[in-house]
Amino acid sequence: MADRHPSSPDVAPFIIVPAQPPAAPEAVGRAALAVVNGWRAALEGEPATRLAMFRFLNAMAAVRMGLVRELRRGELRGTRVVFLASEEDEEFYAVADPGLGEQEAAAVEELLRLLGGID
Repeated sequence: MADRHPSSPDVAPFIIVPAQPPAAPEAVGRAALAVVNGWRAALEGEPATRLAMFRFLNAMAAVRMGLVRELRRGELRGTRVVFLASEEDEEFYAVADPGLGEQEAAAVEELLRLLGGID
């Protein structure tokens, strides 16, 4: 699927950092780093449109899981984005919106299913 609204370098990639440190930060930190490095390696060389879609679907999954709250959709520096907020760390985020329309909910559901669902 062609991305009609490519990710802009002015729109920061979507990142969530927990406000509370985990009970065993060394072990969890190593495990989290391994996951991140695995995805980084798997996505290396992928087209920018695929990376933008991956960021967007992960952001919307985080909204469904209650990790962040969707504030609104709009435009930032000429790129259509979704504005998000994390109440845990009081940070705001913007992720490029590829404009999936009616297909968005199904794509987010599929990602959550692949990731093992939500609690």
